[in-house]
Amino acid sequence: MHADEYLGTLGPERLLALFHDRREATEGQFALGSTAWDAFRSPDPRAVLGVIQAGARDLPFLASALRRHLEQFPSTANGLSRTEEQALEAIAGGSNTPGEAFAAYQKREEPVFFSDAVFVSYLKDLSEAREPLVLFAGGGEMGRPHADPLWEGLWNQEVLLTEKGREVLRGDEDRVRLIGIDRWLGGVHLRDETLWRWDRSTHTLKRDAA
Repeated sequence: MHADEYLGTLGPERLLALFHDRREATEGQFALGSTAWDAFRSPDPRAVLGVIQAGARDLPFLASALRRHLEQFPSTANGLSRTEEQALEAIAGGSNTPGEAFAAYQKREEPVFFSDAVFVSYLKDLSEAREPLVLFAGGGEMGRPHADPLWEGLWNQEVLLTEKGREVLRGDEDRVRLIGIDRWLGGVHLRDETLWRWDRSTHTLKRDAA
């Protein structure tokens, strides 16, 4: 079955139609899936880029999914991942709560990419940095997603873009150099001393000299 729909929100009738349209996976699809998984787990993200450039024709949605994954690497322009940039742009554009920002963010994604919990965890990282890029007006810790009373109130809590956040969004400051980074993306551990960046203009990866 090949579908570009998000299965989590589909109703029973559509899911049943997709089930009846299922096909047996081919050897080529299994082989490509294995190659893509090895690339995703690799500590060198250029392996993912290699799968994309090879075409990935046996799995028609694989290349776009892997490309979206690479867009989560810090940008060469300002150090923000695509999710972080879209989140800050949403807040700068008038989305005054995490819930509003998530709704605005989702509208700019082609297929659904992140869940609400992961999205807000990114805001959490930006708010608890040594130079916060966003601030929650109520202050305090966020709690654990969906398992803490603080989480329910978070969605309607006012979120603000700091001046440093505006500077990073404009490209006058760099997110990584300003607040550092410690994040896993597949098999790549992004840290200040082992940093890969995504060049949006050329759709290529670059190793940061830092």
